[in-house]
Amino acid sequence: MYEIIYLLAILSVIFISNYAVLKLGSNYYNDEKEVELFDISHLILPDLHSIHYITDIIALCGIISIYFLSNNNLTTEFLAKFLIIMLIRAFTTISTILPKHKICNDKINTRSLLLGGCYDKIFSGHTSFTLLLTLLYYREHIINLPVLVGVNITNILAILATRSHYTVDVLLAIFVTTTIFCINI
Repeated sequence: MYEIIYLLAILSVIFISNYAVLKLGSNYYNDEKEVELFDISHLILPDLHSIHYITDIIALCGIISIYFLSNNNLTTEFLAKFLIIMLIRAFTTISTILPKHKICNDKINTRSLLLGGCYDKIFSGHTSFTLLLTLLYYREHIINLPVLVGVNITNILAILATRSHYTVDVLLAIFVTTTIFCINI
């Protein structure tokens, strides 16, 4: 029962905050001026924005894994902790809206409401989702340390190379997620 409540709360927070950030960002960054932040990872990594959906595929693999690898207690813990992370993320994404990638489509649609859009930068929900899930799997001995590290490094590099987030977004996601992971719920 708690799983359904947590899931509905998570989806509500995600939809509402993503909608607010898309509206605020598209109003403020109205394409009259091009704004680009300096980011060391964007300087080093190739620009793979054209295949940005790869980050969604990695997250989808995580969602599928919950069905096969998780039990009720682990799923409930994941959803409770992810809800806390998404609430913190809602405050950070709305309070500071960073500029989008120059070719990001900032139209409001189902994908942007559920998975994020051009302006929801601080901090990375994809990083938090994958890191929290793999930390829980590692703690429960479902995966080993090389898998934990490999999956998260691959995910982070994909997020940065596709210009879905800035480096600070990923670093903050790691900090917030590991902090919430350590809380007993």
